[in-house]
Amino acid sequence: MKKIDFKQVFNLILIGLLIVFVVQNMDDVPVRYMKWTFDIPLIILIVIVFCIGFFTAKIFRRTPEKKEDKKLKNELEKPPGTV
Repeated sequence: MKKIDFKQVFNLILIGLLIVFVVQNMDDVPVRYMKWTFDIPLIILIVIVFCIGFFTAKIFRRTPEKKEDKKLKNELEKPPGTV
């Protein structure tokens, strides 16, 4: 029989909390966008806003250059014949 480790217990607790959160946020809320108005469940609105924020952050995220990349870039910018 497999042992249950801390990570699995932690994940089960998070899943339980997520289920409670979803059940408590199933009420319809009115959403007004420009001239349109429609009702959607609050949890769907939360997921949509989360996804928009997540993908916006992914698009505009700046990754730091690695030292090797900087060194290669500097070598490529030097004129030929220089050391």
